[in-house]
Amino acid sequence: MVTSVGALVALALIDLRLLGVFALGVPFAWLVARFFVTGAATVTSRYQEVQGQLSTRFVDAMTGVRTIGASGTLDTEVCRVLAPLPALRRVGHEMWQLQRTAGLRLAALGPVLQVAVLSTAGYGISQGSISAGQLLAASGYLVLALGLLSQVALLAEIGRARGSAARVAEVLDDVPPPTGTAPLPPGPGHLVL
Repeated sequence: MVTSVGALVALALIDLRLLGVFALGVPFAWLVARFFVTGAATVTSRYQEVQGQLSTRFVDAMTGVRTIGASGTLDTEVCRVLAPLPALRRVGHEMWQLQRTAGLRLAALGPVLQVAVLSTAGYGISQGSISAGQLLAASGYLVLALGLLSQVALLAEIGRARGSAARVAEVLDDVPPPTGTAPLPPGPGHLVL
């Protein structure tokens, strides 16, 4: 990130118009990033919810494994435990689709910015405000500056972290069930849990 910002400063030192043309792509990149982070948070939350359902069913089945074996309901129980798998698959595909869409949009933005900035530098050569050496330097700095667009993996982590934080907040906000405080009725028996 620091290298990319340094490259942007170098482009500005060569010609402010180069930085201006690069800056025209920033709002589009910001919209793609915002769409991706928001979508990743939502999809991650749903994925973890379905994964939690699957885990809960599995733990329930393991807790009652003797009963399942004794009652001969293994096939029914396997179907019950694995029932959330299609939803988990669907949400997983949504995440990959979201990443693919954001990646393609940012991948398309890179060459467009390259052509625009280098065209502006070429125009600067024709006007005499930029030398051929500065054009070559601008080309190298531009490649470094475009490194900002390759931060999609970091954005994915931010989106997943937001989705995970929402799931944790659900658990923390849940009101614990009341504890039993009623006295046992009088008698010779005792209660075992």
